[in-house]
Amino acid sequence: MEAMSKALKGDAKLDCIESIWIKNGRIQRLDYHQQRYQSTMIQYFKCYKFFDLKDFISTKDLEHDDVKCRIFYNALTINVEYVPYERRKTESVKIVHHNTIEYPFKTVERSSLDQLYVQRDGTNEIIICKNGLITDAYYFNVVFESDLGHFTSKYPLLHGTQRQYLLDKFQIKAIDIKIEDIETFHTLHLINALNPLGYVTIPIKKVIV
Repeated sequence: MEAMSKALKGDAKLDCIESIWIKNGRIQRLDYHQQRYQSTMIQYFKCYKFFDLKDFISTKDLEHDDVKCRIFYNALTINVEYVPYERRKTESVKIVHHNTIEYPFKTVERSSLDQLYVQRDGTNEIIICKNGLITDAYYFNVVFESDLGHFTSKYPLLHGTQRQYLLDKFQIKAIDIKIEDIETFHTLHLINALNPLGYVTIPIKKVIV
């Protein structure tokens, strides 16, 4: 499938991105992406004029595909790209440490995360620990499962749309998670806009502290 795009007028750099799941021709969690887009426009661009993202998304000919719709934007411009989505095999995770890292907006530039991702030492993914507390993985928010339920970090680097949906539905609970708490769980779930709870699961013994 070829990527498609359309844009409004504007020459400024496209700083931010929303990655939206189109599953069998149906757009997933668009209201959550709209909310985050508008919040980013206000906080990052100091802009209070918003577009309706649904006006830029077409599901034509996508009825039987698993598609990532990537919306690149700034205060002036929106570009939309469609790419086939294939889930990466994720079997192990390494804990890495950085006490000053910030990633509050979903931006195209991710050099601070990239520098940590290269420290994964043969594992498939990283989880970032900041000042003793678990935050996020490189591509995902995290959910730890125990016999008591499902728990996510109270302090994610990025407030993901899937994470917020699960919180709103009371399927997960946000708590402080320290490194020493990890052994009290039996499963790690990695979630993002294209990976709901249960799609990417890892036994806790495969989390390398």
